[in-house]
Parts: sequence; C-alpha cells; structure tokens
Amino acid sequence: MDAQEVGKSSFVRSSFSDVAHAAGYTGYAGGKLDNVAVIVSLVEKGSNLLAV
Repeated sequence: MDAQEVGKSSFVRSSFSDVAHAAGYTGYAGGKLDNVAVIVSLVEKGSNLLAV
C-alpha cells in the first residue's frame, strides 16, 4: 500500500493515527495527506551559467 492510499484509508494503522490516538482522538485511523515539494539543483564545476 503506498503513502497516498494510507493517507486516504479509514482503517489502516499509521504513525499519524497512533499519535492522534495518544492525544485523545479515539477512533481515528489512516494517515494524513501532506503537500510535498521537491527541489532539484545541479552544480557543475566551471559552469558559466547563473541560476535565475
């Protein structure tokens, strides 16, 4: 099962649901959908290009 399926599931046990239960949110199962950002950078020695 991938992360998106766990996040949408109403019955899968996850670390998020464990912490929610410990905080008093009983009956909560599944995960939490997050925004994800990926930043990629390429650095080359001697390159004359400047990042803009």
